[in-house]
Amino acid sequence: MPEISPPFGYGALKLLDRSDHVRLLGPGQLPPFVSQSQIVPLAYDEIVSAAWHYPIVFVHDPAADQYNVVAVMGLSRNRNSFGGDGGWDPAAYPPAYVRRYPFCMASVVRDDKPDPDLLVCVDADHVSEGPAEGAVRLFLDDGQPTPRWTAIEGFLAAYEADLAAARAFTARLVELDLLETFTANVTRAGAEPFSLTGMWRVNETRLAELDAETVLALHRSGHLARITLQLFSLQRFHNLLQREGEPAVSPPVPAADLAEAVA
Repeated sequence: MPEISPPFGYGALKLLDRSDHVRLLGPGQLPPFVSQSQIVPLAYDEIVSAAWHYPIVFVHDPAADQYNVVAVMGLSRNRNSFGGDGGWDPAAYPPAYVRRYPFCMASVVRDDKPDPDLLVCVDADHVSEGPAEGAVRLFLDDGQPTPRWTAIEGFLAAYEADLAAARAFTARLVELDLLETFTANVTRAGAEPFSLTGMWRVNETRLAELDAETVLALHRSGHLARITLQLFSLQRFHNLLQREGEPAVSPPVPAADLAEAVA
């Protein structure tokens, strides 16, 4: 049996088969993991849209030894202030990670050997071998794709390419030593202050010290614009706290300053 590691928020996965009946999400319906997702992954091009609605930070994945771009959706653990039973806030950008569910592209391990290609998978809870309420066939009896599947497949392919661009972006930031860890200190009326940790951002001082040739290359690649948007988005921590009905949040501070404050 192939081994498939599900991405964040997904249950058990199965390889999509042409005979499968798949239960797609209905209008306004969200994946079951969304309401408790404090962060949601972002792809490269999404940074442009998401920066106007969410704080965008980087988180380190020690297993893959890489940094991922994520949007912060809530200040408390297991809290998403933008998506829940009522659907996604129509005034906020809905991340593609949420929109692609129940599908994903995943690496498959067969006989202890990883398949070099990503394969289309689907959350097993949304698949049936025969007709079921709300489930649809994505391929015709002769194996040809339906127009619906053609659209879904195109979306998945474009999203994977955008994820690869995000990985290249963060790898370049690491190469230039531009990332620093930081902590957001949260103050709530009538409650003990707490901190959000495990986040990384671009260090503006190191960015300013780059030589002109490197800055020009960052500009031409589109990376510089997204660096600027990432830093701009950190102001959304204030909006997020206001959205959750609280009066104030201190601006993010370097982890070193926080360590001195609590020493």
